[in-house]
Amino acid sequence: MVGVKQNMADIEIVAGTVIVLEAVVVVVVVVVLEAVIVVVVVVAATEAVSVAVVVRAAVVVVKVVVVVVVVVVAVVVVVVVVVVVVVAVVAGR
Repeated sequence: MVGVKQNMADIEIVAGTVIVLEAVVVVVVVVVLEAVIVVVVVVAATEAVSVAVVVRAAVVVVKVVVVVVVVVVAVVVVVVVVVVVVVAVVAGR
Protein backbone atom coordinates (compact mmCIF):
# COMPACT_ATOMS: atom_id res chain seq x y z
CA MET A 1 0.00 0.00 0.00
CA VAL A 2 2.92 2.33 0.67
CA GLY A 3 4.08 1.89 -2.93
CA VAL A 4 0.64 2.87 -4.25
CA LYS A 5 0.62 6.03 -2.12
CA GLN A 6 4.10 6.91 -3.39
CA ASN A 7 2.96 6.36 -6.98
CA MET A 8 -0.06 8.61 -6.42
CA ALA A 9 2.24 11.28 -4.97
CA ASP A 10 4.46 10.96 -8.05
CA ILE A 11 1.41 11.33 -10.31
CA GLU A 12 0.34 14.46 -8.43
CA ILE A 13 3.84 15.91 -8.84
CA VAL A 14 3.79 15.18 -12.59
CA ALA A 15 0.29 16.63 -12.96
CA GLY A 16 1.28 19.75 -11.02
CA THR A 17 4.37 20.19 -13.17
CA VAL A 18 2.31 19.82 -16.34
CA ILE A 19 -0.20 22.42 -15.14
CA VAL A 20 2.64 24.86 -14.41
CA LEU A 21 4.18 24.19 -17.83
CA GLU A 22 0.84 24.81 -19.54
CA ALA A 23 0.48 28.10 -17.66
CA VAL A 24 3.97 29.13 -18.77
CA VAL A 25 3.14 28.23 -22.38
CA VAL A 26 -0.03 30.33 -22.24
CA VAL A 27 1.83 33.32 -20.76
CA VAL A 28 4.59 33.09 -23.38
CA VAL A 29 2.02 32.84 -26.17
CA VAL A 30 0.12 35.88 -24.88
CA VAL A 31 3.33 37.92 -24.60
CA VAL A 32 4.38 36.91 -28.12
CA LEU A 33 0.93 37.78 -29.46
CA GLU A 34 1.04 41.20 -27.85
CA ALA A 35 4.50 41.83 -29.28
CA VAL A 36 3.37 40.77 -32.76
CA ILE A 37 0.31 43.01 -32.57
CA VAL A 38 2.43 45.97 -31.45
CA VAL A 39 4.91 45.40 -34.28
CA VAL A 40 2.11 45.05 -36.83
CA VAL A 41 0.46 48.25 -35.61
CA VAL A 42 3.75 50.17 -35.69
CA VAL A 43 4.53 48.89 -39.18
CA ALA A 44 1.03 49.77 -40.32
CA ALA A 45 1.38 53.27 -38.91
CA THR A 46 4.77 53.88 -40.50
CA GLU A 47 4.09 52.15 -43.83
CA ALA A 48 0.54 53.46 -44.24
CA VAL A 49 -0.83 49.93 -44.69
CA SER A 50 -4.59 49.76 -44.46
CA VAL A 51 -6.12 48.84 -41.11
CA ALA A 52 -8.00 45.94 -42.72
CA VAL A 53 -4.72 44.32 -43.77
CA VAL A 54 -3.32 44.71 -40.24
CA VAL A 55 -6.45 43.23 -38.67
CA ARG A 56 -6.43 40.27 -41.06
CA ALA A 57 -2.75 39.59 -40.32
CA ALA A 58 -3.37 39.78 -36.58
CA VAL A 59 -6.33 37.38 -36.85
CA VAL A 60 -4.21 34.87 -38.78
CA VAL A 61 -1.45 35.07 -36.15
CA VAL A 62 -3.96 34.58 -33.33
CA LYS A 63 -5.51 31.56 -35.07
CA VAL A 64 -2.12 29.92 -35.60
CA VAL A 65 -1.10 30.51 -31.98
CA VAL A 66 -4.40 29.14 -30.68
CA VAL A 67 -3.98 25.98 -32.77
CA VAL A 68 -0.42 25.52 -31.48
CA VAL A 69 -1.54 25.97 -27.86
CA VAL A 70 -4.41 23.49 -28.30
CA VAL A 71 -2.05 20.91 -29.81
CA VAL A 72 0.52 21.39 -27.03
CA VAL A 73 -2.13 21.06 -24.31
CA ALA A 74 -3.59 17.96 -26.00
CA VAL A 75 -0.16 16.31 -26.18
CA VAL A 76 0.53 17.14 -22.53
CA VAL A 77 -2.84 15.69 -21.47
CA VAL A 78 -2.15 12.48 -23.42
CA VAL A 79 1.28 12.16 -21.79
CA VAL A 80 -0.20 12.64 -18.33
CA VAL A 81 -2.90 10.05 -18.99
CA VAL A 82 -0.31 7.56 -20.24
CA VAL A 83 1.87 8.16 -17.16
CA VAL A 84 -1.12 7.72 -14.83
CA VAL A 85 -2.18 4.49 -16.56
CA VAL A 86 1.35 3.08 -16.54
CA VAL A 87 1.84 3.91 -12.87
CA ALA A 88 -1.57 2.42 -12.02
CA VAL A 89 -0.76 -0.78 -13.92
CA VAL A 90 2.65 -1.07 -12.27
CA ALA A 91 1.13 -0.38 -8.85
CA GLY A 92 -1.52 -3.03 -9.49
CA ARG A 93 1.04 -5.75 -10.14
